Amino acid sequence: SCREALALALDLHGARHPATLDARRQLAALHVDQGRFAEAEAEFRDALVWTVARLGPRHADVARIHNSLGIVAWERGDHEAALASLARTVDIWRATSPNAMLADGLFNHGMVLHALGRDGEARPLLRESLALRRARFGPQHGLVGDTLRMLGEVEAALEPGTGTRNLEA
Repeated sequence: SCREALALALDLHGARHPATLDARRQLAALHVDQGRFAEAEAEFRDALVWTVARLGPRHADVARIHNSLGIVAWERGDHEAALASLARTVDIWRATSPNAMLADGLFNHGMVLHALGRDGEARPLLRESLALRRARFGPQHGLVGDTLRMLGEVEAALEPGTGTRNLEA
C-alpha cells in the first residue's frame, strides 16, 4: 500500500529523500481519488516546498506539483487558486516540457476555464493541447479524443448549433 511504501521510505531514507517524496506524491494522488482533498493538498504542498528548494521554482517537477495542486483546488471549489496553479503549470511546462506535459497542462487549464464558463479563454488552450497530442500520439489516441470532446463542448458553448464544425481550426 502507499502508506506502507511511505513508512518504508521514511525508515530507509528519511523525510527528504526523493523516494520518500515520490511515496508522498503517490499517497496524495490516492487521497485525491478518495476525495480527501485537504490531506492531498497538505502532501502536495510539503512536496512543493522541498522540490522548489532542491530543483528551483521553474523545474518540470515543480510544475507537476502545481498541476496537482490546481486539480485539488478545483475539486475543493477554490476556482481562483486552481486557475493560478494551472497557469503556473503551463508557464513552467511551456519552457521545460514543450510536448506531452505541456499538452496535459493546457488541457487541465482549459477544462477548468470551460467549467467556469470562460470558454473564450479555454478554446486556444484546448486547440494547442489538441495539436500537441495529435503530433505526439496520432489522431486515434484516447487523449486526442478527450481533447476533441472538451473542445467540442467549448465550441458549442461559444457558438450554439455549430456542432464540431470548428474543431479543426
